[in-house]
Amino acid sequence: MKAPDFRTATRRTSPQKIHLREPDEGDREQVMAYREEFLAIGSRMDGTSALDKYADFDAWLAQLRKLKDPATTPAGLVPATEYLALDEHEHLVGMTNLRHRLNDYLLTYGGHIGYSVRPSERQNGYATQMLRLTLEKAKRTRASKRCASAATTTTSPPPRPSVPTAACWRTSSSIPPMER
Repeated sequence: MKAPDFRTATRRTSPQKIHLREPDEGDREQVMAYREEFLAIGSRMDGTSALDKYADFDAWLAQLRKLKDPATTPAGLVPATEYLALDEHEHLVGMTNLRHRLNDYLLTYGGHIGYSVRPSERQNGYATQMLRLTLEKAKRTRASKRCASAATTTTSPPPRPSVPTAACWRTSSSIPPMER
């Protein structure tokens, strides 16, 4: 008897192609519903530019706009671009954050890319697509080394304390390194 393929057995819906775009005022309802879904189960919201700290969508969106421009990025933070991951029906399935440079903390524990998938949309292959699409955007930033981080789900073991949680890799030796 053939063993079942658990990769497809756990899939709740067939994977849909997703695309990334920056959030705008028209995303208020979906973004706040995304936030509430995470808060309801106490899950981390990596790659959302601290959405869990913002009960006000307009304040969060204003912060994203500040973070995108190095001249207006608050002290202690790094310039970054936030993206919504939307399926073919424009349903928000995840968020990803592309940091333009790293500080010492992000170099060890975060990375250039942070992302999370909506709890109700997990195990549908979206994280893989989100990372691929974000890496495509990162290539345009001329960074030679990329680092990524994501929240661990309840099905993943916690990282060992002696091992950084960011994964880094080189994409090309001919591209000048990104600022740290």
